Amino acid sequence: MKVKAKAHPNIAMVKYWGKADDELRLPMNSSISITLDKLWTVTEVEFDKRFKEDKVVLSGGDFSKKERLRVVRHLDRIRGMAGVDIKARVVTRNNFKKASGMASSASGFAALSLAGSKAVGLNLSEKELSVLARLGSGSACRSIPGGIVIWHKGSDNKSSYAESIKIGKSLDIRVLLIEVDQDGEKEVGSTRGMDLAKTSPYFTQAIKRAERNLGKIKLAIRLNKWEKIGEVVETECFRLHVLAMTSKPAILYWEPASLRIMNKVFELREKGIMAYFTADAGPHIHVICKRKDEKQLMSELKKLVGVKQVISCGVGERARLLS
Repeated sequence: MKVKAKAHPNIAMVKYWGKADDELRLPMNSSISITLDKLWTVTEVEFDKRFKEDKVVLSGGDFSKKERLRVVRHLDRIRGMAGVDIKARVVTRNNFKKASGMASSASGFAALSLAGSKAVGLNLSEKELSVLARLGSGSACRSIPGGIVIWHKGSDNKSSYAESIKIGKSLDIRVLLIEVDQDGEKEVGSTRGMDLAKTSPYFTQAIKRAERNLGKIKLAIRLNKWEKIGEVVETECFRLHVLAMTSKPAILYWEPASLRIMNKVFELREKGIMAYFTADAGPHIHVICKRKDEKQLMSELKKLVGVKQVISCGVGERARLLS
């Protein structure tokens, strides 16, 4: 059976950086993210008894041997859940770069989990899909639901999952993804970076701060307190990158253009444009803003040296099946 699914990446407002369980990808703290509508992964999975081996194809690009093995291991999980031993063909494509800090593994494993489980005959609930996606890539569990999403850290496999947060219609939020010049894929992937996080002398305090920030931003979202949301978003950006920069060995994900963008946001905020920035494990910067400020921000940010493009995103949908 052949099934195609589409999923969107997400950008975390409260970050996940550090695992309590490597095998199950259980996070040290809960997190909150925004699903990005303009970026997507579409994955088609076909299981067939005629196939002699699993085949994994990235349209318009290529997977490394390590990446292919990671996909095959996820297919093995799906086969184990269905109680079958049938090989599969996986064809996937992104409309954005992989392995560059844009959360391609999140949308990738979300789409793979949905398409793969349906193709093998499983009918999983959203919670079950979130749990399955997490085993492939931690942040993929947040790309199963849509909107603004909370990932409950949980204490075991079943209790660590993501779900949408109910928000009022008055919450006006746009996300500008600013892609900066970067030579190839990032040198240290998120999985390796999180393994090193515990070597930082600030790790324990940082995890406690994340839980406090989670409570603050949940309240700010519920009450539509824009500046409080922004303050937490920037604090969390620095919390993740301080852990990365103080791990052993140290990891620096930013490029010079990343810092130019941050400084420009500081400058514009002094002029009354209440925008805030964040970044995951990569050099690209996400700026959250209100719709009324979107055009001016895009115009200002595009002028900066090292900025390749600015993509304006709204809040995206859940992972879904395509015809």
